Amino acid sequence: MKTFRVNADYESVLFRGQIGSPALNHTLEFLYLFLEDDCLLTDKKYSTDYLDYIEKLTGKKPNITKTASKTLNWWGLQENIEIERWWNSKITTVEFLKTKNWVQDLHLIKSDKDLSELDPRKDYLIKDPFLMSGQRFQTSRGKITWNQEHILIAEPLLKRIKDFSTYVYPDGRTIFYENVVDNKFQYKGSLFGHIKAPSLDQLSFYHELESLQWDNFKSQLAEILSHYSRYPNQVGFSIDSFIYQDEGLHIYPLCEVNYRRTMGRIAYELGLKFGGGKTFVGFFLAKTGNEPLWKKLSDKKDVIVFSPGDSRFEMFMICANSKEDAEKLLANTQAAIDL
Repeated sequence: MKTFRVNADYESVLFRGQIGSPALNHTLEFLYLFLEDDCLLTDKKYSTDYLDYIEKLTGKKPNITKTASKTLNWWGLQENIEIERWWNSKITTVEFLKTKNWVQDLHLIKSDKDLSELDPRKDYLIKDPFLMSGQRFQTSRGKITWNQEHILIAEPLLKRIKDFSTYVYPDGRTIFYENVVDNKFQYKGSLFGHIKAPSLDQLSFYHELESLQWDNFKSQLAEILSHYSRYPNQVGFSIDSFIYQDEGLHIYPLCEVNYRRTMGRIAYELGLKFGGGKTFVGFFLAKTGNEPLWKKLSDKKDVIVFSPGDSRFEMFMICANSKEDAEKLLANTQAAIDL
């Protein structure tokens, strides 16, 4: 039997050579126990009641160890660092977009000259290319604080309406899903209109845009896939995109690439495994409260809680046969959480 560790702070190791925070690993590692049969390496002590809860849902006793002579990484490979940096770097994304001229007013800040090209009348989203998505994003009107030893990305600050991802498995299988994000563009959940057929036209907003726009996106997606096929896909990767409003709705084809597992992929696999045959699946992050949700929502039909209740976020899934039913179920679930 193999032993895995959930290296959740993937970018820390990849770009800064630093071991990720154990607290961040603990935020995600329990998801492994719902999806995998191999052993999990962890220094966290899970309660017997919670481990019994996992066994009840999965039909198997969780396999956990605190020591192991050899482990594999579950979140991302971290085997060929240079190639994985190329895949994951937001700089790779920006350079590709600039060659395609798909996005106007997009900048890599490497010098004072690059900085001077920012339009002082426009708002920009400022990103650190070496951090996790949503970390330390800033907004600026043409003026930013820049450390000359570092690189920043400045992209037009657009009115984002919906976020979605394309996930490509190593065998080429492709799925699409909508992401729920907060106002800092940090991940808060994933939605699947049809968990067994997560195609582009199952996105909730698909029919709000003209078919010509989606045809153009499909063409761009093919070019993105061709570009990233430079190196073999050994682990799977997501292509993050979004819809924005500017005198109508438009598609921003490529926000970033994550060459690793993603929360969207995990939500998809959990939905297939625990969805109970329902078509609509929503996976959500919530604040941790006084009582673990797996206890608090134990009598809720079509609601599955995965988190132990003492991690950074609670994580749960709802399953329904339609978006309308899912919205009602989510409202009832949120009311129960708030009690």
